[in-house]
Amino acid sequence: MEDGRRISPIKNGLFIILLVFYFYNTKLNFLPVSSFVWAPILFLILMFFCFFNYGFYINKEFESIAVSWFFLTVLFLFSALANSYKLELSMLRLPFVFLIASVVVPFVIIRFYNNNVSVIYKNFGLVAFINSIFIIGMFIFPPFKVFWHSVVESTIERLYGEISLTNSMMSLRMVGINGFSAYSTAAIQIFLSFFYMLHVFYNNYKPKIRDNLVLSFILLSSFLVARTSFVLLPFFIILYIYLFNLRCFLNLLLLVVAVLFFSGFFALVFVSEDFLLFFFDWSLSLFDSGLKTGSLQKNISMFSSFSLNDFSLLGDFNLRSESGGYYKETDVGYYRLFFAIGILGALVFMFFLFSPLFFSFNKLSVFSSPPLFVGLLFSIMIFVLLLKGLFVFDSFPVLTMISIIGISSKYLNVRLNCC
Repeated sequence: MEDGRRISPIKNGLFIILLVFYFYNTKLNFLPVSSFVWAPILFLILMFFCFFNYGFYINKEFESIAVSWFFLTVLFLFSALANSYKLELSMLRLPFVFLIASVVVPFVIIRFYNNNVSVIYKNFGLVAFINSIFIIGMFIFPPFKVFWHSVVESTIERLYGEISLTNSMMSLRMVGINGFSAYSTAAIQIFLSFFYMLHVFYNNYKPKIRDNLVLSFILLSSFLVARTSFVLLPFFIILYIYLFNLRCFLNLLLLVVAVLFFSGFFALVFVSEDFLLFFFDWSLSLFDSGLKTGSLQKNISMFSSFSLNDFSLLGDFNLRSESGGYYKETDVGYYRLFFAIGILGALVFMFFLFSPLFFSFNKLSVFSSPPLFVGLLFSIMIFVLLLKGLFVFDSFPVLTMISIIGISSKYLNVRLNCC
């Protein structure tokens, strides 16, 4: 395809919109299915278009990922056969979802931008920035929230029916491009911000005001939707200082405070006092209560509910209970993964998940290759997020990010000269 720097603004804009809907599961009212269905289908069509016009060629890195995917699929089939009398049929689609997310989508993205990974990094960051505009805008301006919810149907509305956008405290979560944001949205925002930092770094200049403004909006939007962001914040700080320096980080910090101040001013004008008091109490409870925070206490209590004897080698091939809730009434990601595909399956899945990084580690040092350092941070963050929920299943586009990071290290083998 065309060089990433010469793609027409219209084509590039349309592709960014496709990426937005791919990363954030959005159900538009005028479409029968959500974007987690139609966006991957569009990427499949684009992949066949690439093969038809440019021949059947696929990078060796993708072949390695496909091999690890094959072993995971075999494991899924064994687990399904072992639980044929009680299996959850919807789980059979997961291997296909994983293949699309880890191979098809990254392949199309890299071909579309002709291996120009710096542009890919930038556009991934812009995807998070666009969603941050929706999150902050819908939080501060209730009329905008009402308007956008006339266009989309949120996940929470599909589960519980119509919810008041002005009187319900639940409406504080009903923000963002998809109409409902939770911990997975906050995590995706932070993950995508890492790509934007890489874009700034590889363009050989320190962050300008506009770059820090983009990152400030992404950070603020993440804080607004989930307290999980505070857990991921140290990883953001580590990467920022690693790529730039402490002085640049202090400049970013000042801009974050400024954006927070102006956003707070508009919130005081347009958001009701009850909503603001509830939001501040909710967001600051993590610092006030610490380990006694309600949601954290609930997750901690779940860790004492099961032992190693409760899990099998191949699992129960179930993610949901018969009533539609979480299987075994636990939403801890590790437990759900063990119950779904077993201890062996969890190990194979982890190998598949991080295979794009494994094959690059052999050639490069993780601390001198910025993309691989980001891959290392991604790995740690995912292990942390699995304490909260089954993040890698709930937000499968993270597989695309890991593939892009692993493969891009081949094209951006730039050694970091530490400051």
